[in-house]
Amino acid sequence: MEQARRCHNEADFPGHADIRSRKQEDGVAAFCRSEKGRTILRRSVHGAEPYPAIRFRHSDRWRIKHDFKVEWQPGCDTGEISQDIQRPLGDESPTCYNLMRANYLNCNNGGVGGSIQVGCLIYTYNGGKDGAYY
Repeated sequence: MEQARRCHNEADFPGHADIRSRKQEDGVAAFCRSEKGRTILRRSVHGAEPYPAIRFRHSDRWRIKHDFKVEWQPGCDTGEISQDIQRPLGDESPTCYNLMRANYLNCNNGGVGGSIQVGCLIYTYNGGKDGAYY
């Protein structure tokens, strides 16, 4: 249940830093190995607020920001009450690492990234955006 990837519009990241592939890869590894990257998200039950989005910011040695976010799509129901960020569709699933890396590699937009929904989880990578992260 993987949906089409949505690449960001590079124009929405005016003056963004140069995003190096290896540095994005380092950020992906840091996020997916972190406690936040090992979270299991649960859907909203009985009208309760959905589980808050997981956010992670990695700054590379040039202080370029790599922002990662995983959130439950509001109103989404796959019949499961939870999904693991590491492997959202179970053992045969694409991994956190593969999904976040592909948000960079499969978008031709100066490295600013994009997002993809797998099951009910939306994986987003924003590259090179300064200031507060989303």
